[in-house]
Amino acid sequence: MPSPPSAGSRRPTPSLWRQSRLRVDGPRSWDADVTVRWNPAGGEPVTQRLRNGVLTHVRGY
Repeated sequence: MPSPPSAGSRRPTPSLWRQSRLRVDGPRSWDADVTVRWNPAGGEPVTQRLRNGVLTHVRGY
């Protein structure tokens, strides 16, 4: 069993996105317009946007 990361260690950003899961109900979220920008320490920023029932993301922007 792997040991937990120490408080000073940083995990690579791609690892974070591979482990996260998100489910979007397209028809119910049609009127939503939500933008979230993630700025992980030591990683590149990621912007996620939910608009018209479609979730998109852009890295490094």
